[in-house]
Amino acid sequence: MKLLAWLGGIVVAAVALVGAAYVNREAIFIMIAHTQLPHVEPNHAVVWQQGPATAPTGDRPPNIVFILADDMGFNDITFNGGGVAGGAVPTPNIDSIGHEGVDFTSGYDGNATCAPSRAAIMTGRYATRFGFEFTPAPVAFEKMVGTQYDQDDIVLPRFFPDRLKDMPPGTTKGGAAVNKLAVPTSEIMIPALLQARGYHTMQFGKWHLGASPGARPEQKGFDESLGFMAGASMYLPTVSFGRICPTPSNTTARPCSSPRAT
Repeated sequence: MKLLAWLGGIVVAAVALVGAAYVNREAIFIMIAHTQLPHVEPNHAVVWQQGPATAPTGDRPPNIVFILADDMGFNDITFNGGGVAGGAVPTPNIDSIGHEGVDFTSGYDGNATCAPSRAAIMTGRYATRFGFEFTPAPVAFEKMVGTQYDQDDIVLPRFFPDRLKDMPPGTTKGGAAVNKLAVPTSEIMIPALLQARGYHTMQFGKWHLGASPGARPEQKGFDESLGFMAGASMYLPTVSFGRICPTPSNTTARPCSSPRAT
């Protein structure tokens, strides 16, 4: 009887464990995916290259500042007539670019997802032409987004394990594997062309075009680079979660907002 009781208890515990894992499957997938993310260096001081003490004279090419925001909706800025939450979060600095410059009301992207679209912008070529038509992602993350869905979803996501064999060697396991999914080193990027014209080029923020030898931003035409190689990286260290943000004296202290991924 005692043996049966023990066996019954083990079965109940196993069923409860499996049930808890199923209920929290998204959190478990996220934990596994985070273990496969590339290493991120700690915060440290950055010393930028200094420009000339006096501005050069004579004709010179114009400065070029290109700002790209991933996954920003048309109505996320107040310039387009609305803004987030009915204009509750105004974007005057971004709006000024449109008001004082040129606003293009129609445009077409080179790809439907983030990394290939940036690859198209950086090279001036469709990413499909050089084999970079999919966004690089760790396999654990692919499993997470390919198996999570709501019951009322019309189209369900899918993960295709049989396609792992078609991925390049060394790109399916380990924290640095995803960095090997890179824009081919044979592709010439715009910053390299600008360097040849005497420009000093700089890159800030997410790269996500590969970090294998020859694919990093400083090897693709940028004199200086500050950001992160992989996608879904945080701007703030993990310890920022739960900190108390400074607030005006007439309000109650509140927890800091969670660092957002790119």
